[in-house]
Amino acid sequence: MNFNYSPYNDDYNADNNHYKVLFKPGQYVLREGQMLESPGLIKAGLAMVGQRGLDGEDKSLALLGRGYLIGVRSLVNDSSPFWVKALTGLTLCQPPKDKWGHASEAVIRDAL
Repeated sequence: MNFNYSPYNDDYNADNNHYKVLFKPGQYVLREGQMLESPGLIKAGLAMVGQRGLDGEDKSLALLGRGYLIGVRSLVNDSSPFWVKALTGLTLCQPPKDKWGHASEAVIRDAL
């Protein structure tokens, strides 16, 4: 199963050259050890970032909201040491990886 794109809705915005990916509450946006297709900005909603502790329990580290950038390690083909889970309905603006440099200004403008 591909956790990088939500089955909830993927909507490509050709004008701003990015996908708007929607996640339901409780759905993982990113799992520990995985990599997103490209970084994304949270446009709407709340997410929790966390990491599995040495005791095997998930530890919440921070609350993320509008304007937060997630998945930056994907630009250098590195997996995430953290998980990110939607707490509410979450909209993520995500340009294709090969267009990140060119599209980032439009994505940031649209997300904010």
